[in-house]
Formats: sequence, C-alpha cells, structure tokens
Amino acid sequence: MRALRIGFVAMCATAVYETVKLIFFPRMSLVTSHVITILFAGGVGFCITFIVHRRQKAAQEEILRLATIVQQSDDAIISTDLDGTVSSWNRGAERIYGYSAAEALGRHISFCYPQEKRKKAQAFLQRIANGETIERFDTQRITKDGTIIDVSLSISAIRNAAGQVVGVSGIARDVTDHTSTEKQLHLLSAALEAAANGIVITDRQGTIVWVNQAFATMTGYSKEEVLGENPRLLKSGVQPNGYYAKLWTTISSGKVWQGEIINRRKDGTTYIEEMTITPVTHDPGTAAYTHFIAIKQDITERMRAQDAVAESERRYRSLFENMLEGFACCEMLFDQRGRPIDFVYLAVNSAFGKLTGLENVVGKRFTELIPGGESQPELFERYGRVTVTDEPERFEIEIKGLGMWFSISAYGTGNGCFVATFDNITERKRAEEELYRAHHMLQTILDTIPQRVFWKDRNCTYLGCNRILATDAGLNDPAEIIGKSDFDLAWRDTAEAYRADDKLVMEQGSAKLGFEEIQDRPGGGRVWLWTSKIPLWDREGNVNGVLGTYEDITDRKVAEERVQYLAYYDALTGLPNRTLLQDRLSKALASARRQKDKVALLFLDLDRFKDINDSLGHALGDFVLQEVAERLKGWAREQDTVARLGGDEFLIVLTRVREVADAAVAAERLMEKMAAEFVVQGHSLGITCSLGISIFPEHGTDGEALIKNADAAMYSAKENGRNHLRFFTADMNAQVVERLTLENSLRLALEKREFFLMYQPQMDMATGRITGLEALLRWQHPELGLVPPDKFIRIAENSGLIIPIGEWVLRTACLQARKWQDEGLPAVSIAVNVSAVQFRQEDFCELIRRVLHETGLAPQYLELELTEGLLLANANVTLSVLQELKAMGLTLAIDDFGTGYSSFSYLRQFRVSKLKVDRSFVRDVAVNADDAAITTAIISMAKSLNLKVIAEGVETEAQMSFLRAHQCDEIQGYYFSKPLAVDKVAGKLRGDNPEPHVRAQASAGQS
Repeated sequence: MRALRIGFVAMCATAVYETVKLIFFPRMSLVTSHVITILFAGGVGFCITFIVHRRQKAAQEEILRLATIVQQSDDAIISTDLDGTVSSWNRGAERIYGYSAAEALGRHISFCYPQEKRKKAQAFLQRIANGETIERFDTQRITKDGTIIDVSLSISAIRNAAGQVVGVSGIARDVTDHTSTEKQLHLLSAALEAAANGIVITDRQGTIVWVNQAFATMTGYSKEEVLGENPRLLKSGVQPNGYYAKLWTTISSGKVWQGEIINRRKDGTTYIEEMTITPVTHDPGTAAYTHFIAIKQDITERMRAQDAVAESERRYRSLFENMLEGFACCEMLFDQRGRPIDFVYLAVNSAFGKLTGLENVVGKRFTELIPGGESQPELFERYGRVTVTDEPERFEIEIKGLGMWFSISAYGTGNGCFVATFDNITERKRAEEELYRAHHMLQTILDTIPQRVFWKDRNCTYLGCNRILATDAGLNDPAEIIGKSDFDLAWRDTAEAYRADDKLVMEQGSAKLGFEEIQDRPGGGRVWLWTSKIPLWDREGNVNGVLGTYEDITDRKVAEERVQYLAYYDALTGLPNRTLLQDRLSKALASARRQKDKVALLFLDLDRFKDINDSLGHALGDFVLQEVAERLKGWAREQDTVARLGGDEFLIVLTRVREVADAAVAAERLMEKMAAEFVVQGHSLGITCSLGISIFPEHGTDGEALIKNADAAMYSAKENGRNHLRFFTADMNAQVVERLTLENSLRLALEKREFFLMYQPQMDMATGRITGLEALLRWQHPELGLVPPDKFIRIAENSGLIIPIGEWVLRTACLQARKWQDEGLPAVSIAVNVSAVQFRQEDFCELIRRVLHETGLAPQYLELELTEGLLLANANVTLSVLQELKAMGLTLAIDDFGTGYSSFSYLRQFRVSKLKVDRSFVRDVAVNADDAAITTAIISMAKSLNLKVIAEGVETEAQMSFLRAHQCDEIQGYYFSKPLAVDKVAGKLRGDNPEPHVRAQASAGQS
C-alpha cells in the first residue's frame, strides 16, 4: 500500500515536470528531454524514498517510546480482545495486581475481579464493543494474595485501520490509600459540620470560602449569603480602635489569635462570640499562609450568666467558659459475634487533648490509651449502637481511667465509624455532688428547724414538706405527704380556707408574708400559726405552685395575751395592778366630780408578813397573798376596785361614797373579814393588817395625792400597834416626810460616822459573872437626835443599806473585843445581831473570816444572833452556811425565840448553841400563866437538846426569881445592867460595881 502511494506520487511529479518542460522549453531535443526526464524522475523517486524511510523510522521510534512508557507506567495498562482474553499486561499491572505478565497473558480478565463482581466483566466488554468509552469510575479489584483494593478505572475500545473495534484497553490506578484519606476527610468534614461551634475558613485576603451550619445558626446568614464575603459584614462597630488591626497583625505573622468579639447578626442584634483564628498553609515548609480557620462560640448567655455571679465563681469556672468542645472521629471495632469491644481514633481536634489530657491518640485504640479502658462496656455499647443504627445519642459517662466525666453527643457516619463531640463536665458533676450534699444538708436543716415548710403545685397538691410539718399532719414520713391535699390531712376542717389562700397567692403572683392563721386540730385542739407564702415560678415565668412556711406561735400568743394581761393585772393574785388602778381611779374621780360624790382609798398592808416569808418560805407567802386577794374580792362591791401595789400592799378604791362615815363602816367590815383565821397548806395563821384611808376630795384631788396620803395613814396605823385603821391627817404627812428624811440621811450616816455601838452585858445566873456582851447599834442624827433602832433598822433592810452597816457593826465589835482582851480584861464573847439580808449574801462566810483575820479576834469569842425566821427560809442553803460557821468555831444563837412559826425539830438540824427567850414572854412571866408556860417549855426543851437559854428583857426581881427557879442559864436586861457606852464596859468587866441593882424601867425599843 505504501509502494502504491509512493509510485502514485512519483507519477504525479513526472507529469507535472513534463508539462512544465513543454511550456518553458518547447524546442528541447527529444534525447535531451528524455535524459533530463529520467534524471528528474530518479531524483524525485530517491527523494520520495528517502523521505518515506525517514518517516517510517521516526514512527517506529515513537511507537517504541510509547511502548516503554506504557510498560513502565505506575498505573496498570491492560488490553484484551473482545472476548476478554488478556493480550497485554504492563509492569504497573504486575505491581498492582501481583500477577506477572506471563501469569496474566492469555487469561480472561475476570480473574482480577472480586467474586461478586465477575458477572459484570462481560457486561463491560459488551459496552466497549458497542463503541462506548467508560471514563474514570471507582470500583474494586482483587490482587493475587486476595486483598481487595480500590481502583480508579478508565476503559476504551481498540480499533483497526478501518475503524472497527477489535479489542479493549483499560487503565487502572490503585486509590486504596486515597480512599482511606477521603474517608478521614469525610469524617472530619462531618465532625466540623456537626460541631456546636461556628467554623469559618477564609483565604489569605479574608474572603470566606467555607462555613458550617453552626455559623449560619449563630449569625442568621445562610451559607450562600456569606460565601465570597468578608467577615467584616458581622462587625458591630463597638470594638475599640486598633482591635481588628492587632488581630490581623497576629494571624498574618502566623500566630494563633484568641479573643472575644461583639458581632452583629443578620437581624441587627448583637452577640458576643469567643473566637480562635488559626493560620494554615498547604505547604508546611513555607511561611506563606494561604487560609485562616476561625472557630466561633456564641458566649452571649454565658457572659450574661458570668456577670450575674460573684467574682469568685467566675474564677472557678473561667477554665470551662474558655474551653471549646472536643471532637473525635473513630472507627468502631467489633468481635466475631458483632459485639462492640473497642474503637480506634481516626482524627481528633486540638480541644481533645485539652479536655482529656491525652496526646498522639490518632491510630490508637481506646484501650491502649486509657488505663483500664476495657472496663468501660457502657461506652462501647453506646458507640456501637450509634455506629450500627446511625441514630445519634447524647449521654454522660465517667471515664474511670482518666477520673473525668464527659457529656458526649455521638453520631454514626454510615461506614462503620462515628463522630463524638464532648465536653468535660467533671466540675459540673462535682457541683452536682455538692448540690446533692447541699440538698441533703438543706433537707437536714428543714427537718431540724422549728418552722414548718411545704411546697405545692398549681392544684394545691403537696409536693413535699419537712419532717415537723409531716408530724403535725399525722404522717410518719415527709414523703407520705406527696400527692395529698389539705383535705387529706389532720387540719381538714380548715383545708378550704388554706386552698383559697394558696390560689390567691398563685393568681396574684405575689408573696403573702407574715400573717396569722388559726388551725383546728383533731380532738378539738386549736393552734395559732404565723404563716408566709410565696409563688413558685417555672423557667417560662409562669406560676406553677406555692411555697409556704409557718410557725406554731400558740405559746407566743398565749404569752402575748399573758403579757397583755400582766400589763394591767398582777400575775400572782389576778388583781388589777398599779397601771389599771390609776386608770380606774382617774375615771372614778372624774365621775365623782360630776356626781358630787366622794371616793375612798383604803391602803392595806399585812402585819409581819415578812416573818411569814422568812419562817415558812416565799412559796407559802404567795399562797397567803392569793388568799388575801380572794377575801378582798369577796368583800368589795362590783363597782369598787381592789388592786395589788406590790409585796403585801393592797389598795381598794370605793366609789359612790356619800359620807366619810360610809368609808369607815366599810373599813371596819374589811378589818373583821381579814381577822378571820387563814388556813394555808395545813398551816393555821392569824394574820392582821394595817389600814390607811384617804377621802376625795378632803384628802386630795388627784390620784397620786390620795394614794400617798392613804399610804401615810397606813404607816400611822402600823406605828400605833398594827391591826388598826387610820384616816389621813396632816400629822401623818409629817410622819411620812420624817421617814423619807431618815432614809436619805441613813445613806450618809456611815460616811459621816453618826453610828456608834452600846454594849449590854449578859450574866451567868449561877455565878453572877459576865459571860458576854451584846453589841447594840445606835444612830446619833445631827438634827433628829438619837434615833431608836426600831425606826431605822427596817428602813436599812428595805433599802439594802443594812449590808454595809452590818459589816461596820461586825468589824467594830470584833475590833473592840480584841482591844479589851489586849488590855488584860476578862475575855468574854461579843454577840452581834445578823440581819436576814446580810446572811443571804453569797460571801457572808468569807466576810466573817476576813473580819476575824483583820481584827485578830479568836472565833470562839464571836457569837452571831440569828432570827428564827431567817433560819427557816430556804433551810437547805441556811444549813450549809451554818455548818461552815460552826466549823470556824463561832457560837450561834437564836434571837427572839418563840415568836416565829418554827418547829423545835429544826433545832436538832441547825445545831445552834443558845436560845434567847423573847422579851414579850419574859415581861409578864410572873403574872401571865400562858407566858410562864411558854417560857418554861422553851427552857425545858433547850435543856433536853443541851442548849443554853438566855432570857432578855429581865427587869424585875420577880422575873429573876422565876427564871432561876426554872434553871435559866443566863439573863440580859436592866435588872443586871443597862447598855453601856464603850468607855464604861472596862469597869464593868473588872467588877468595879459588883452588885448593881439597876431598876430603871426601860422604854420599849431601847435594847
């Protein structure tokens, strides 16, 4: 064919040549013409042959070069005939499939197809035979060792010169590694798309080239709206100058930028985002950064929450607020039974390490990285379920090997892998534990406080309460109240009112604080409650219940009523007190002025009531006062007022009095009623009273004056022998002034050295010798003169002045006794009277020790005279004090014995040394049989108890004879010696006047 083409070309060239020769050389000879023609034809033929040869050689070289390229290609280049028999097999095919050319040539091409794809081989051949070309499609092939590989395949027809399809040519490339990479990229892409944070990728100029859905959600812009734009479309304009310039400088230099920016959404609202911008490049070997990746988190709500909490809380939580969410792409591993047993990390983000503390995890199994990781079956089960079902799961779990808790969201990717996004919630779990402990503590507090606490839903059904409320409700446990209403509990009778009150609080949405309620209890009991109720709100701001507290204030209410009562009434007797008395007296006086009537005030004071308290105790004294109050209420008219002013003082206001005589008659009836015997706790008591009367308007026109004048009249009655009544006179007022003057002067008497002591000798009846001296207190007033003891001793006791005065008496007497001893005089005991007020001092015994030590007087020379009432008041305390005094070596004597209400049995208990028979018995002992019998009994009883007896107030020979006849031990009185001044005692002790017969009659109260 090629020769024919060459001949044809030569012939054409010769013909052209002949034509040109005839045109340009018509006269050339024939021979010359043929020679030239032959030479031309030969040259042309040679040229043509040379050109053809050169082209054939070049073509052969090109074919050889192409064959070499095909043979050395890394891709598999294979050709078959139309039946699929392999006709060519290059080295690339040998490398990829593992078969040599010798092993592959002549075999059907299906041998490198996986078993399930071999049926498709013939179909491919048929498509190519039909002239179809298959460009780049991915499929799988099998290698000689049975490995399945991923290949990218292109198939085309081989045609002959006529254009007919005579074979098939295929080029295959091993893309297994590329597919794995694409799989990872797919997982990473899915993870980034599923990330909770917004992700933006820009090129170096800042043009947005990719965003994820979280970014669109965060900003309100769709992906299409932001692609190709600059992130400045989000600028809010509130960042400080230079902020963005500094940001751009940081990332342009290849550094990561982190910070917070206030941006604006598509709808114009602003939000705060936390952003990390990382420069990236395709070529790690160059510093030219091609893209920037920004990870954004909307922290608006978090920042608001941070602003609402304390600085300390923000410090503790700042780490978590600045952390981004972790991501992990993993391949699940199953055992032969299809059970999940482990997983391999394919890719993780940078936050993964921050949140877990793990590094270099890609390609490693979970059980390789986590100590004891195989003991996390729950984690494997959840991830396995996600992988198989492609159903997302969100759960919380503790990774024990790390000692951390994580909140995890897992998503299947459909290819045996999954993506997990997670956050470290260890601190939250700890906080929940703290919350649990706090809840437990709160419950404990609720169960221990006295207040009742409860909470209900909108239907007024109980959701909970504390233990004390459950007890009130008749329940065994607070949990039993859940689901119940007030109609089911112990206070069902008042349940309707409670329900209405709860509804009102919820409807109004406002608290109702601090109000009183009355609750009826089973059995007829009623309690007072102090209640507060507040509405409970849900997250949407709707009221969904009520919280209430109440406190049982029944005792307080009773106390308040009691206080209210006590504000106007005496607690002991129930009589009006001074406050109510003044109110009623004021009204009575106003009415008397209108009606031209009189008002009488009767001031009543019990006689010797102090002796009752001292001898029988204050408790019995209180019963006496209550009995007196009952008698007074029974005596008074309905319109009259009987009030207790305090102590044993009572005041009666008589209204509608026409004449003063009417008041006198009423007062006489009162004295008669009070004269009746009192029987109190088995004691029969004869109690008298002194009564002072003032009349309106004769004795005063206002209540204060009338009370003061009635008081003065009462004191006048007492000073005139007691058991009397007296009307107020001007002289009485003078007496009151005198008493006040005495009290005021008494306060300065010690300082001004107005007190002095007299000493009355005591004589032994058998020997006539002086056995002791009684120290008697006297007061020389600069204006009033010598004030008798019976006028100022009671004032001193009532005012408390008796304590410093008594100490002065004790110290002065002891000092003087020691001085007489130091002078060589006979040593005799010194007797000192002790007031009940002194005796009840806490440091009384210490005072005695101190005085004896400071004065140097031996204890056996000090005798303390105590009243019988003093000994019997609070007998247990008295006994301990007496035992301590006896232990010191003192002598104890009972003064005025027989005038109290004691029992002789107390004498055994108190172990006193001496009894002093009261002068009231001695005075008439020679003429009054009763006094004689009493005195005889006292002496006889004392002898039986080995006690000495001294009679005081002995003034006559007849008295002396009686006492000697009945073996009285000692006497004291004017018959032997009157009280002596200190400078007269020494002579008496020396016996300068051995037979004194002083017969002067002593006036009452001089000793």
